[in-house]
Amino acid sequence: MKTRPVNRVLAAMVLVAAMLSSLVGLPTARAAVPDAVPGFAAPTVHTQEAHHPINSDFTARWTRADAMQLQAMSDPTAGSRENSMPTEYTMPTVSQDFPDMSNDQVWVWDTWPLTDERSHQYSVLGWEVVFSLVADRSLGFDERHQFARIGYFYREAGIPADERPENGGWTYGGLLFEDGVTGVIFDDQSFSHQTEWSGSARVFPDGTVKLFFTDVAFYRDASGADIKPYDPRIALSIGTIHADDDGVSFTGFDAVTDLLQADGRWYQDGDQNPYFNFRDPFTFEDPAHPGETFMVFEGNSAVERGSRSCTVEDLGYAADDPHAEDLTEVMDNGAVYQMANVGLAVAENDDLTAWRFLPPILSANCVTDQTERPQIYIKDGKYYLFTISHRSTFAWGMDGPEGVYGFVGDGIRSDFQPLNRGSGLALGNPTNLNYLQGNPFDPDFNQHPGAFQAYSHYVMPNGLVQSFIDTIGTTDNFRRGGTLGPTVRLIISGTTAMVDRDYGDVGLGGYADIPADRNLVPTFSDVPEGLQFHDEIMWLAGERITTGYPDGTFRPTTPINRDAMAAFLYRFAGSPDFTPDGQTFVDVGEDNQFYTEIEWLASQGITTGWETDAGREFRPTTAINRDAMAAFLYRFAGSPRHVPFGQRFVDVPPSMPFHTEIDWLATTGITTGWPTANGNEFRPTTPINRDAMAAFLYRYDNHYPEVSPLGAAVAER
Repeated sequence: MKTRPVNRVLAAMVLVAAMLSSLVGLPTARAAVPDAVPGFAAPTVHTQEAHHPINSDFTARWTRADAMQLQAMSDPTAGSRENSMPTEYTMPTVSQDFPDMSNDQVWVWDTWPLTDERSHQYSVLGWEVVFSLVADRSLGFDERHQFARIGYFYREAGIPADERPENGGWTYGGLLFEDGVTGVIFDDQSFSHQTEWSGSARVFPDGTVKLFFTDVAFYRDASGADIKPYDPRIALSIGTIHADDDGVSFTGFDAVTDLLQADGRWYQDGDQNPYFNFRDPFTFEDPAHPGETFMVFEGNSAVERGSRSCTVEDLGYAADDPHAEDLTEVMDNGAVYQMANVGLAVAENDDLTAWRFLPPILSANCVTDQTERPQIYIKDGKYYLFTISHRSTFAWGMDGPEGVYGFVGDGIRSDFQPLNRGSGLALGNPTNLNYLQGNPFDPDFNQHPGAFQAYSHYVMPNGLVQSFIDTIGTTDNFRRGGTLGPTVRLIISGTTAMVDRDYGDVGLGGYADIPADRNLVPTFSDVPEGLQFHDEIMWLAGERITTGYPDGTFRPTTPINRDAMAAFLYRFAGSPDFTPDGQTFVDVGEDNQFYTEIEWLASQGITTGWETDAGREFRPTTAINRDAMAAFLYRFAGSPRHVPFGQRFVDVPPSMPFHTEIDWLATTGITTGWPTANGNEFRPTTPINRDAMAAFLYRYDNHYPEVSPLGAAVAER
């Protein structure tokens, strides 16, 4: 059944106008208001002018005149199961034959990466990490919201999407919080369900992670009816990320700080509307206001539910527009129940544990009821506000696809101009506005199969966009999702955002592809800037050759033991797949923490140990001397042919064991020794400290690049 009658003459006029619009090229950064499509009102004039984010109370409006452009750009002649929206703003259709990123462990939906204050996405010691709302797959997919928990996934960084497993290659790490942790902040502990909803995660140089999320309590009786309104709060929990060769884990996240509750002044609360929206915190810093940290979040305008609170300004029509709507008619038909906004708060301390509400930066009164997962995206000096909305949450007389909606201005608080012909649509699902939508659990027979294919989008650096799969198909043949879909890319420029059809496979990239554009190397408390070998130690950590000690130290002047040296070389070789074939050394059993690494070292001929009456010994806790270290590196390089020319160090005569190995180490530039009055010294029997070992491996990697472990090419390492 069609949603509205269509005049075929008008339809032809709309199509011609849309075609002409596509020929005029990209608008400038501050484009003129698009011409009105015949039969529709013109969008509202927006200046993009910035206002002070803290001192001003200006709120931009996504007006009904703006949102009406969604229907103006829809093709009214599109038939059953066809897309009626412009291709350039539409996500390519996703196949029903999609993989599951969790390997059937959990349902997955809202997902976000580790970011810094400028929204760069981080890997940690070579591992990409994402957080997701998850639920046990024993639950029905549509039951997930009241049982949602925050889980995490990790995968190796730096691998192109087309070289990964089809499902993205993620490993599910488990839940972030122990049971009961997130429920403590609620005064009323009689909740029937307590759950965790979407947010964002900030990572800091020392490995601290601050998770901003929505903490929620429901109060329902046995039949599922509300006893009182649900209680959503914006909250913070702090933990530490740990990464090693085996993957990623977290400590902390054992306490929650209650940051913000809807105030009823700018942001609707449960007394004003039991179904209010208040969630999805996203934090960031603004280069135009250094020293301040901001948060955007989803809210509703603070009015009584159903009150006649829409204004002529919310409609946004020019006074002489012949297609302008009547405010009384709009409110009489129930549009007053859709009162979304995007909220703003500012941190009041450096710890980000205290926040203060500011007036909203965008309202969508009488337009839509949801502006979920808002985020600020800065590009080419412009500030883009992205948010997501359902088709089902649009107000009476409004219609648009599920997807990403975007706005551009000159600052955080601007007279935001809706992208793409003034509509706001940045990336929609393929949708036919001529037909009913249905529901994800029962999509309409005539609707495009991709109408519910993606939701809860997140815009990443370089215009990449990830989302989860909800439903693909129509009522006679559909498949539910519960996993991340393929990543797409938007070309964002000025007042436009268009799908890059050259990205991936005709516009669809890898499933669950959330690439990092930065790598975090945790700092060590005892390795300050300016310390000798600081850069070399940081390189060692960045290559995952060392993780330091649990107390956050590296202990640079501590001699390195032989077992730790084995671990360094094993990791330097790329942690090769190796299973020990029995016990080589009597003093290194299977319970030794570096058993595999030491056995690998012996299997490659890098170490031989000492023959004793009790058997061969490795002496794992003995500090390694500089001469033995030279031998290890020489053998590590494949024992290259080398003939010393004379005596390079006064304390390493040709008759000394490891003379050849030490001379080779010097010729490659890995060691320089110490200049003294008697000549250059190597000090072969001196234990080597951990900082000097970092320097040796760093120089090996940089001064001797043509050879890597055991003579293999570096590219194969």
